[in-house]
Amino acid sequence: MPNIPVFCFPVLKANKTTPSSNPVETVMIGGHRVPVKIETDKNGEEYLETYWDDENLGLTMIADYVCDLYRFDLFSILLLKEDLELFHWLHNRQSFMNVSENHQISNGGYNTSSSDSEFLEIDSNVRENIGIGNFNRELELVRFFNCPWITIEDLMTVDARRIKVVAGKLFTNQDVNRFLKHWMRGGSPRLKQIKIDVESEWNEEAFLEGINVQKAIPGERFYKG
Repeated sequence: MPNIPVFCFPVLKANKTTPSSNPVETVMIGGHRVPVKIETDKNGEEYLETYWDDENLGLTMIADYVCDLYRFDLFSILLLKEDLELFHWLHNRQSFMNVSENHQISNGGYNTSSSDSEFLEIDSNVRENIGIGNFNRELELVRFFNCPWITIEDLMTVDARRIKVVAGKLFTNQDVNRFLKHWMRGGSPRLKQIKIDVESEWNEEAFLEGINVQKAIPGERFYKG
């Protein structure tokens, strides 16, 4: 199947500012009557802009309304500013969390280790912005994107069936060797799949140092996650 480009544009937007002209009408969203206006973005796509005294309240009301209407959960939340309220709201709303952040967010406060999510994606190039602590709960999938600070020791604390580290981090042969020995000693017992990128100058001897390797005929193993 060929790759098909996906284009995203807003259909509903919450805005704290007053509309530049009188809105056409008002609508009820989540028990709140709010002014609305049809706007057009730079690509010519039209969307419904809603106006709220509290922008965060508007965002949560719109999210709940759309998710309840179509019976699905939010896939992702992008933090562009200090928004602990929205962060914790997402924690409490659903069983998985996909978090991205803007580099302007100050350190601390976004503690993912307290989340009850089963699926967790972290996109943060500064460790302190997304406090991971120790992953002391069972997860299905953890995905680290653009996290150059992640270490092999961090991955050893993750209790997940699947771990993926993509974009922004290269591990050494010694890192992989330490993780393999950790796993052979009984660490990460629930782990079924791990995907990491290794530096280009990989060395099989360093990769498998101290490990009793028995070569076998290559085959395939199918895992249903």
